[in-house]
Amino acid sequence: VNYLNPISKGSLKKYKFFLEESIPVKKDTIHVISFQPKANKNFEGLKGIIHINTNKFAIQNVTASPYQKGKIDLKIQQKYTLLRDSIWFPEQLNYKLSMPEYPSKENNLVMNGKSYITNISLDTLLQKRDFPIEVVSIAEGATKKDSVFWNLNRNTVLNPKEKITYRVLDSIGEKVDLDKFLTLSESLFRGKIPVGMVDIDINKTIIMNQFEGFRLGTGLYTNDKFDDRLSLGGFVGYGFDDKDWKYGGEVNYSVSKKNEVSIGYQYQVNLREVGNYNRQQQDLEFLNFRSYLGFNFDKIREHSVNVHFRSLKYLTADLSFNHTSVNPKYEYEFISETTNLREYTNSSLSLNLRYAYKEKMINSFNQRFTSGTDYPVIGFSFSKGFDDILDGDIDYNKIEVSLDHSFYTKSFGKTSYRMEGGYIDSAVPYGLSFTGKGNYDTDYPFFSKNLFQTMTPYEFVSDRYANLFIAHNFEGLLFKIGKFQPDIVVHQNIGWGNLINNNNALVPFNTMDEVFLESGLELKSLFKVNYLNLGYLGFGLGGFYRYGFYSNEDFEDNLAIKFNISFKIK
Repeated sequence: VNYLNPISKGSLKKYKFFLEESIPVKKDTIHVISFQPKANKNFEGLKGIIHINTNKFAIQNVTASPYQKGKIDLKIQQKYTLLRDSIWFPEQLNYKLSMPEYPSKENNLVMNGKSYITNISLDTLLQKRDFPIEVVSIAEGATKKDSVFWNLNRNTVLNPKEKITYRVLDSIGEKVDLDKFLTLSESLFRGKIPVGMVDIDINKTIIMNQFEGFRLGTGLYTNDKFDDRLSLGGFVGYGFDDKDWKYGGEVNYSVSKKNEVSIGYQYQVNLREVGNYNRQQQDLEFLNFRSYLGFNFDKIREHSVNVHFRSLKYLTADLSFNHTSVNPKYEYEFISETTNLREYTNSSLSLNLRYAYKEKMINSFNQRFTSGTDYPVIGFSFSKGFDDILDGDIDYNKIEVSLDHSFYTKSFGKTSYRMEGGYIDSAVPYGLSFTGKGNYDTDYPFFSKNLFQTMTPYEFVSDRYANLFIAHNFEGLLFKIGKFQPDIVVHQNIGWGNLINNNNALVPFNTMDEVFLESGLELKSLFKVNYLNLGYLGFGLGGFYRYGFYSNEDFEDNLAIKFNISFKIK
């Protein structure tokens, strides 16, 4: 939730301030000022108290909490101290995170955190390289320290209630094996369920699409209890509609956890949707429904050797060599210069790069998690196909680039956009082509991010394309009646594509030589359901309209109604 800072430019029009008292301190004065949002102002506001010191008129102390409470509530406090009689510097940062109804109103959860900044040096010369990539990290063994360590390092003395709390938590932790619970929570966050020395991969347990129908299976991979560097595992699954097995195995070795250097080998007999070879992965939402729409798949038998590493602090790279035998599961034929192919072999070298400048990383439980960046995220993908290595049939160069960015404008909301494009220099089979980014199916009318909502999944085929997806969320800034405050989101999607080298036969498709246009309006959280007293699952809907060169004759054929699901704390 983005809250309007009460001391930011223009906030005087939205907040009201009261001078509570003025306290003389030596030759200075501290003005104690309370603040809260003005009535009938539609914005996410705070309430609290600011202490202003007349020495440089600096903030000496501030407390703030959301004016409108949610299922999760946060109160912060920042204290500053004067150094060298000239510089106000942070001294203490405190927070109180409360869940007033979790697990119940009678027994709720409250967490207090205190951070102290000591040994301040203002003259140290530091370079960017002196700082690690993590903005927050939990030191190895931090959870194993005894009371002697904490008594020496804790800045405050525990009161009797806090001592009892620690003792009770320790006894409960031993009884219910709290360490195992924390490990389970961390694994579930990664989509894994730990069972001894192996993890069950949830993402490979249930898979659904229109070709396989329902795929039931499992994936088992070793975890740190087996080895903290070596990982072994595999998966198996059976599709009830195509009546076929999919399976595979892999081995990965972590050379350097600090630099995220790892090498691995993978073998799989699986399905891959056409147009999804080496493509930049979609940003997964809370629920991603696009995978349900797929019905054109290639059956692949693939050997892959890969290397992953981090460089230049914010750049991650994946380099792989793939040897893939492809059997299209649809009526198809590829017309080459010498022969017509239905099944073929793709020997390719692939490089995927992702650059996220000043991405904020958190190191917890020996895992790195991202909390995002304020700067654009750049993606680059290159694949080279060889027709003279390991019986490869196709020679080509394929490039895709993307740029993702989101930013918040005060009192206006959040804007997100994605620019992307791709190019293939020669004729390739249908599965390796760009097949558009359609998300329209009357049987699955759900919204998915950065896709064309009025375009069917394989409506267009291209060997070069450019797309732009723009969305602006006004959040609750435009409309709010009590607790009924749906998010209002407007969309504009633009696409273009071309097919210069067409050697495909038997597959019906169109080309997108003109500009494809669609606009949309979404209402989120029209209806909310309490979720575990932690927040609300919000259900909403939206409408998207297709117009311009590729519009249909009838109005209803250009309109797509989409349902959406979101999560909010209030």
